[in-house]
Amino acid sequence: MFYVDVHPLDNASQSLDSLRSDSINIEQVTLERTRCRGKCPVFTISFFSNGKVEYLGKQNVERLGSHSGFIIPSNFKRLAYLIHKLDFFKLEDRYQRAVTDQAALILRVTMGGNTKSVLVYGDDGPPEFWAIQICIESCSSAVEWK
Repeated sequence: MFYVDVHPLDNASQSLDSLRSDSINIEQVTLERTRCRGKCPVFTISFFSNGKVEYLGKQNVERLGSHSGFIIPSNFKRLAYLIHKLDFFKLEDRYQRAVTDQAALILRVTMGGNTKSVLVYGDDGPPEFWAIQICIESCSSAVEWK
């Protein structure tokens, strides 16, 4: 069984204040979902270390078009911490099954000016990718849209 400690800050040796974004140095996290042959949601959402969020809804989503908003800084810090702890930068660049009608998820993380992209097609990604995706979806629900 695979477990992810999504509450790493409960540990007495590490507080949220000690988790500065610049100590992990992740500047931006973007999740893009592409089209499929059905009615899959198509969107891109980006989170920035300053709390800014940019969203572009393209198809089959509640919010169509460009939107911006903010999340509280601690949510970005937790997301950055999870990405760091799950060794995102060591994942392969592509995970793909031999199917042609599924959506792809593309996760891009910018750290120190360098961007790593991981594409998952056909739900064939590793559990680390899935855990980061779930954290991003959780952060998405906490956005204060303008």
